Amino acid sequence: MGMLTELITGSLLYQHKIDANPSLDYFSSHTHSVYELLYIINGDVTHVIEDKKYKLSSGDLVFIRPNMYHFIQIDSSEKDYERINIQFDGYDIDTDLSIIPAAVNVVNTNDNSRLSDIFGKINVYANT
Repeated sequence: MGMLTELITGSLLYQHKIDANPSLDYFSSHTHSVYELLYIINGDVTHVIEDKKYKLSSGDLVFIRPNMYHFIQIDSSEKDYERINIQFDGYDIDTDLSIIPAAVNVVNTNDNSRLSDIFGKINVYANT
């Protein structure tokens, strides 16, 4: 395991993780009862959600709904695996998340600098 920044406030969990030389079999399949956003900063990884595989790259945003089994598959341990993970209860936000189509699990933001800036500012806040 590498560096970890973690902030828990109410039912919101924020983590910024960096795994240097990640083990190819480190991450196991799991579910949880909350929503999860996973923002990929770096790494050679594939995310498996239910029975679908998504090859991820820098700037990808993964949206995981409650009770969906998922895990990260490390494709190469030569690159550090860096990501920001946010878990939250859908009741805590004032938005109907059911409007997001069920088929939407991964969005490639094409290294959208604004989104990258938002996650960067959240990381600064979490470290203060």
